[in-house]
Amino acid sequence: MRSHGISDFPDPVTGSGGHPGFRLQGGSSSDLNSSNPALQRAGEACQHLLGHQFKFVLTSSGVGKGA
Repeated sequence: MRSHGISDFPDPVTGSGGHPGFRLQGGSSSDLNSSNPALQRAGEACQHLLGHQFKFVLTSSGVGKGA
């Protein structure tokens, strides 16, 4: 994600059940803003790394966690 221009993207953390995840907190001044076209493109470009079971959830209040 960072190599696609999303400098605010956090390092992965270990979630429940030992599965990797991300704690994403965005806002209007963050790269992690759901209306940021670069974030949408980066998410699509990196989807193959995340696997089919992980999807970014983009909401009007920011970026939700993967589903």
